[in-house]
Amino acid sequence: MIISEADRFLSVVPLYYKDSTGKVLFPGDSKIEEDAWNAELLYLAAVMLPNHPHSGKWLYKAVEYLMASTALPSDLHNSPIIHGQPVSQWVQGSNMEEPGFVINHGIIHPQYNAIASMINAPIVFALARKNTPEAARFNLDKIYYSVTAHPFSSPPYKAPGGTMYREGTADVYYPEGSDWGQGVYDNYANLDIAALTYGWDNLAQKHKGEYWAKLVCYHKLLVPAVT
Repeated sequence: MIISEADRFLSVVPLYYKDSTGKVLFPGDSKIEEDAWNAELLYLAAVMLPNHPHSGKWLYKAVEYLMASTALPSDLHNSPIIHGQPVSQWVQGSNMEEPGFVINHGIIHPQYNAIASMINAPIVFALARKNTPEAARFNLDKIYYSVTAHPFSSPPYKAPGGTMYREGTADVYYPEGSDWGQGVYDNYANLDIAALTYGWDNLAQKHKGEYWAKLVCYHKLLVPAVT
């Protein structure tokens, strides 16, 4: 089944919220999640079946999907080399807004900054005792910046404004509200722990991943504090 699915994606291009001209292709519906979970299937196949003749093709396609999932509009002109070619040659559009937040369900949706599919690659590659591709870290520091440090003014955004993460509380600020409610915290804990572990919190300002991870784990997920 995994081989069949991985082979199917070899001829399927990643989806983009906006194309290279900035035209919105899927109004209110970033394809960050779809591209990220398709990448999961591809790199899982590659590391589970390293001797399969298509393993290299699966991994290459996984990189393409990973890059697409977190692409920003500015990446269409970015020249740094990742996996042998400039960023601008990997991406054909964007799935995030500058400086790193995500639009889904028609709103700026913090939950989609913290989707689990974005942070699973290091786990899979580590279990296979392989190095995690650079593409699996692409723009994740910008995603983390957007939840920890990017300010939203009110108006036009909902009161009280400010950053999505707020000092001293694990409650998240949703600039345009939330159609899922505001009581989901495990995604944020996963993101914080990954940011701490892999250094994705390098753009965070006053507080890094450890601070936010402890805040949400101890106060919302009822993880016993360790002294």
